[in-house]
Amino acid sequence: MGTSKEFADYVCDQLIAAGNISCIKMFGEYGVYLDEKIVGLICDNQFFLKKTEAGRVMIEERLTTVQEGLPYPGAKPQFLIDSLDDRGMVGRIAAGQLSGTANAQAQEKEKMMDQQEYKKTYKPLILWMILFIAGSTLIPVFINRTLDQLFQITWGEGAEVRMVLMFMVIAIDGLLVMIYAGEYVYWINGGPGFEEAKAAGSEKRKAYAAAHLSVFLKMTLVCCVYLLFSLLFHFPIGIDIAVISSAVVVASIMTIPIRFN
Repeated sequence: MGTSKEFADYVCDQLIAAGNISCIKMFGEYGVYLDEKIVGLICDNQFFLKKTEAGRVMIEERLTTVQEGLPYPGAKPQFLIDSLDDRGMVGRIAAGQLSGTANAQAQEKEKMMDQQEYKKTYKPLILWMILFIAGSTLIPVFINRTLDQLFQITWGEGAEVRMVLMFMVIAIDGLLVMIYAGEYVYWINGGPGFEEAKAAGSEKRKAYAAAHLSVFLKMTLVCCVYLLFSLLFHFPIGIDIAVISSAVVVASIMTIPIRFN
Protein backbone atom coordinates (compact mmCIF):
# COMPACT_ATOMS: atom_id res chain seq x y z
CA MET A 1 0.00 0.00 0.00
CA GLY A 2 3.01 2.30 0.27
CA THR A 3 4.00 4.76 2.96
CA SER A 4 2.18 8.04 3.55
CA LYS A 5 4.16 11.25 3.64
CA GLU A 6 2.65 12.01 7.06
CA PHE A 7 4.07 8.80 8.55
CA ALA A 8 7.49 9.40 6.97
CA ASP A 9 7.55 12.94 8.40
CA TYR A 10 6.52 11.55 11.80
CA VAL A 11 9.41 9.02 11.80
CA CYS A 12 11.95 11.66 10.80
CA ASP A 13 10.64 13.97 13.51
CA GLN A 14 10.96 11.24 16.12
CA LEU A 15 14.54 10.53 15.02
CA ILE A 16 15.64 14.15 15.17
CA ALA A 17 17.60 13.55 18.41
CA ALA A 18 19.98 11.26 16.48
CA GLY A 19 21.40 14.14 14.41
CA ASN A 20 21.07 15.20 10.81
CA ILE A 21 18.05 13.08 9.76
CA SER A 22 16.48 13.09 6.31
CA CYS A 23 13.89 10.90 4.58
CA ILE A 24 14.26 10.47 0.83
CA LYS A 25 11.41 9.01 -1.22
CA MET A 26 12.24 6.11 -3.50
CA PHE A 27 9.89 3.73 -5.31
CA GLY A 28 6.91 4.81 -3.23
CA GLU A 29 8.73 4.20 0.07
CA TYR A 30 11.36 6.13 2.02
CA GLY A 31 14.99 5.72 2.90
CA VAL A 32 16.06 7.14 6.26
CA TYR A 33 19.46 8.83 6.27
CA LEU A 34 21.54 9.95 9.25
CA ASP A 35 24.49 12.18 8.41
CA GLU A 36 24.02 11.21 4.75
CA LYS A 37 24.30 7.49 5.54
CA ILE A 38 21.31 5.21 5.22
CA VAL A 39 20.25 3.70 8.54
CA GLY A 40 16.78 2.41 7.77
CA LEU A 41 13.73 2.18 5.55
CA ILE A 42 10.10 3.19 5.91
CA CYS A 43 7.90 0.71 4.08
CA ASP A 44 4.13 0.23 4.34
CA ASN A 45 4.01 2.73 7.21
CA GLN A 46 6.54 0.72 9.22
CA PHE A 47 10.02 1.78 10.27
CA PHE A 48 12.83 -0.72 9.66
CA LEU A 49 16.29 -0.09 11.11
CA LYS A 50 19.34 -1.50 9.35
CA LYS A 51 20.43 -4.70 11.07
CA THR A 52 23.72 -4.47 12.99
CA GLU A 53 25.05 -5.87 16.25
CA ALA A 54 25.32 -2.37 17.68
CA GLY A 55 21.68 -1.75 16.80
CA ARG A 56 20.64 -5.02 18.41
CA VAL A 57 22.37 -4.08 21.66
CA MET A 58 20.75 -0.66 21.69
CA ILE A 59 17.29 -2.12 21.06
CA GLU A 60 17.68 -4.83 23.70
CA GLU A 61 18.75 -2.24 26.26
CA ARG A 62 15.81 0.06 25.59
CA LEU A 63 12.99 -2.10 24.21
CA THR A 64 13.94 -5.48 25.78
CA THR A 65 12.69 -7.39 22.71
CA VAL A 66 14.07 -7.32 19.18
CA GLN A 67 11.63 -7.71 16.31
CA GLU A 68 12.72 -8.38 12.76
CA GLY A 69 10.85 -8.05 9.50
CA LEU A 70 11.20 -7.70 5.75
CA PRO A 71 10.78 -4.15 4.41
CA TYR A 72 9.81 -5.61 1.03
CA PRO A 73 9.76 -9.07 -0.60
CA GLY A 74 13.28 -10.40 -1.16
CA ALA A 75 14.91 -7.95 1.25
CA LYS A 76 17.26 -8.96 4.04
CA PRO A 77 15.70 -9.00 7.54
CA GLN A 78 15.93 -5.71 9.39
CA PHE A 79 14.91 -4.53 12.84
CA LEU A 80 11.25 -3.51 13.00
CA ILE A 81 10.80 -0.54 15.32
CA ASP A 82 7.11 -0.27 16.18
CA SER A 83 7.54 1.83 19.32
CA LEU A 84 8.22 5.37 18.11
CA ASP A 85 6.54 7.46 20.81
CA ASP A 86 9.70 8.10 22.85
CA ARG A 87 11.61 10.53 20.61
CA GLY A 88 14.81 10.51 22.67
CA MET A 89 14.98 6.72 22.88
CA VAL A 90 14.38 6.18 19.16
CA GLY A 91 16.99 8.81 18.33
CA ARG A 92 19.60 7.15 20.54
CA ILE A 93 18.91 3.77 18.97
CA ALA A 94 19.43 5.19 15.46
CA ALA A 95 22.58 7.06 16.50
CA GLY A 96 24.02 3.94 18.15
CA GLN A 97 23.28 1.90 15.06
CA LEU A 98 25.17 4.37 12.87
CA SER A 99 28.14 4.30 15.24
CA GLY A 100 28.21 0.49 15.11
CA THR A 101 28.00 0.52 11.31
CA ALA A 102 30.85 3.03 11.05
CA ASN A 103 33.04 0.96 13.41
CA ALA A 104 32.31 -2.23 11.49
CA GLN A 105 33.12 -0.54 8.18
CA ALA A 106 36.34 0.91 9.60
CA GLN A 107 37.41 -2.50 10.93
CA GLU A 108 36.63 -4.15 7.60
CA LYS A 109 38.57 -1.48 5.72
CA GLU A 110 41.52 -1.87 8.09
CA LYS A 111 41.47 -5.64 7.61
CA MET A 112 41.37 -5.30 3.81
CA MET A 113 44.29 -2.85 3.87
CA ASP A 114 46.20 -5.20 6.16
CA GLN A 115 45.66 -8.11 3.79
CA GLN A 116 46.77 -6.04 0.79
CA GLU A 117 49.98 -4.91 2.49
CA TYR A 118 50.90 -8.30 4.00
CA LYS A 119 53.28 -9.95 1.56
CA LYS A 120 54.98 -13.32 1.62
CA THR A 121 58.76 -13.05 1.75
CA TYR A 122 61.78 -14.95 3.02
CA LYS A 123 64.41 -12.32 2.20
CA PRO A 124 64.83 -11.14 5.82
CA LEU A 125 65.24 -14.78 6.92
CA ILE A 126 67.97 -15.37 4.33
CA LEU A 127 69.72 -12.18 5.45
CA TRP A 128 69.50 -13.32 9.09
CA MET A 129 71.02 -16.69 8.20
CA ILE A 130 73.96 -15.03 6.42
CA LEU A 131 74.59 -12.67 9.32
CA PHE A 132 74.19 -15.54 11.80
CA ILE A 133 76.86 -17.64 10.11
CA ALA A 134 79.24 -14.70 9.66
CA GLY A 135 78.62 -13.32 13.15
CA SER A 136 79.01 -16.59 15.02
CA THR A 137 82.32 -17.16 13.21
CA LEU A 138 83.91 -13.71 13.28
CA ILE A 139 82.43 -11.49 16.00
CA PRO A 140 83.46 -13.51 19.10
CA VAL A 141 87.01 -13.90 17.77
CA PHE A 142 87.22 -10.18 16.96
CA ILE A 143 85.93 -9.11 20.39
CA ASN A 144 88.22 -11.44 22.29
CA ARG A 145 91.34 -10.40 20.37
CA THR A 146 90.48 -6.69 20.57
CA LEU A 147 90.08 -6.88 24.36
CA ASP A 148 93.36 -8.75 24.63
CA GLN A 149 95.38 -6.38 22.40
CA LEU A 150 93.96 -3.01 23.53
CA PHE A 151 93.14 -3.60 27.17
CA GLN A 152 95.15 -6.72 28.01
CA ILE A 153 91.91 -8.37 29.13
CA THR A 154 92.00 -12.12 28.75
CA TRP A 155 88.90 -14.14 29.46
CA GLY A 156 90.77 -17.36 29.66
CA GLU A 157 90.56 -20.60 27.77
CA GLY A 158 87.24 -21.18 26.02
CA ALA A 159 86.21 -17.52 26.04
CA GLU A 160 85.60 -17.49 22.29
CA VAL A 161 83.43 -20.58 22.54
CA ARG A 162 81.35 -18.96 25.27
CA MET A 163 80.97 -15.85 23.13
CA VAL A 164 79.81 -17.97 20.22
CA LEU A 165 77.25 -19.65 22.44
CA MET A 166 75.99 -16.30 23.74
CA PHE A 167 75.92 -14.82 20.25
CA MET A 168 73.84 -17.77 19.00
CA VAL A 169 71.32 -17.31 21.81
CA ILE A 170 71.01 -13.57 21.17
CA ALA A 171 70.76 -14.19 17.42
CA ILE A 172 67.73 -16.45 18.00
CA ASP A 173 66.12 -13.63 19.96
CA GLY A 174 66.93 -11.30 17.07
CA LEU A 175 65.20 -13.67 14.66
CA LEU A 176 62.07 -13.71 16.82
CA VAL A 177 62.12 -9.92 17.10
CA MET A 178 62.26 -9.84 13.30
CA ILE A 179 59.32 -12.25 13.09
CA TYR A 180 57.36 -10.07 15.52
CA ALA A 181 58.15 -6.79 13.74
CA GLY A 182 57.41 -8.15 10.26
CA GLU A 183 54.68 -10.55 11.45
CA TYR A 184 56.40 -13.40 9.60
CA VAL A 185 54.64 -16.04 11.71
CA TYR A 186 54.55 -18.45 8.77
CA TRP A 187 58.31 -18.87 9.30
CA ILE A 188 57.67 -20.58 12.63
CA ASN A 189 57.80 -24.35 12.52
CA GLY A 190 54.34 -25.69 13.33
CA GLY A 191 52.81 -22.25 12.87
CA PRO A 192 50.21 -21.09 10.36
CA GLY A 193 50.67 -21.05 6.60
CA PHE A 194 50.91 -17.72 4.83
CA GLU A 195 47.27 -17.57 3.72
CA GLU A 196 46.02 -18.41 7.22
CA ALA A 197 48.29 -15.78 8.74
CA LYS A 198 47.18 -13.20 6.17
CA ALA A 199 43.50 -13.81 6.86
CA ALA A 200 43.95 -13.66 10.64
CA GLY A 201 44.99 -10.01 10.83
CA SER A 202 47.88 -8.07 12.35
CA GLU A 203 46.83 -8.25 16.00
CA LYS A 204 46.64 -12.04 16.00
CA ARG A 205 49.95 -12.44 14.17
CA LYS A 206 51.76 -10.16 16.61
CA ALA A 207 50.27 -11.93 19.64
CA TYR A 208 51.45 -15.30 18.30
CA ALA A 209 54.97 -14.00 17.59
CA ALA A 210 55.14 -12.24 20.97
CA ALA A 211 54.29 -15.47 22.80
CA HIS A 212 57.29 -17.20 21.20
CA LEU A 213 59.58 -14.23 21.79
CA SER A 214 58.68 -14.15 25.48
CA VAL A 215 59.75 -17.76 25.96
CA PHE A 216 63.13 -17.24 24.27
CA LEU A 217 63.87 -14.00 26.11
CA LYS A 218 63.49 -15.88 29.38
CA MET A 219 65.78 -18.57 28.02
CA THR A 220 68.36 -15.89 27.15
CA LEU A 221 68.26 -14.55 30.70
CA VAL A 222 68.92 -18.03 32.08
CA CYS A 223 71.82 -18.53 29.67
CA CYS A 224 73.39 -15.18 30.64
CA VAL A 225 73.24 -16.04 34.32
CA TYR A 226 74.72 -19.48 33.68
CA LEU A 227 77.58 -18.16 31.53
CA LEU A 228 78.42 -15.58 34.19
CA PHE A 229 78.81 -18.37 36.74
CA SER A 230 80.78 -20.38 34.20
CA LEU A 231 83.26 -17.54 33.73
CA LEU A 232 83.62 -17.02 37.48
CA PHE A 233 84.04 -20.68 38.40
CA HIS A 234 85.70 -21.92 35.19
CA PHE A 235 83.22 -24.63 34.23
CA PRO A 236 84.40 -26.97 31.47
CA ILE A 237 83.52 -25.85 27.92
CA GLY A 238 81.76 -29.16 27.29
CA ILE A 239 79.31 -28.43 30.10
CA ASP A 240 78.72 -24.91 28.73
CA ILE A 241 77.86 -26.29 25.31
CA ALA A 242 75.56 -28.91 26.81
CA VAL A 243 73.74 -26.42 29.08
CA ILE A 244 73.23 -23.73 26.42
CA SER A 245 72.12 -26.27 23.82
CA SER A 246 69.72 -27.82 26.31
CA ALA A 247 68.29 -24.39 27.15
CA VAL A 248 67.53 -23.73 23.48
CA VAL A 249 65.91 -27.15 23.10
CA VAL A 250 63.80 -26.66 26.23
CA ALA A 251 62.66 -23.22 25.05
CA SER A 252 61.70 -24.72 21.69
CA ILE A 253 59.67 -27.45 23.39
CA MET A 254 57.95 -24.85 25.58
CA THR A 255 56.63 -23.08 22.45
CA ILE A 256 54.92 -26.22 21.14
CA PRO A 257 51.68 -25.62 23.11
CA ILE A 258 51.38 -22.10 21.64
CA ARG A 259 48.60 -22.26 19.07
CA PHE A 260 47.75 -19.74 16.38
CA ASN A 261 44.04 -20.48 16.64
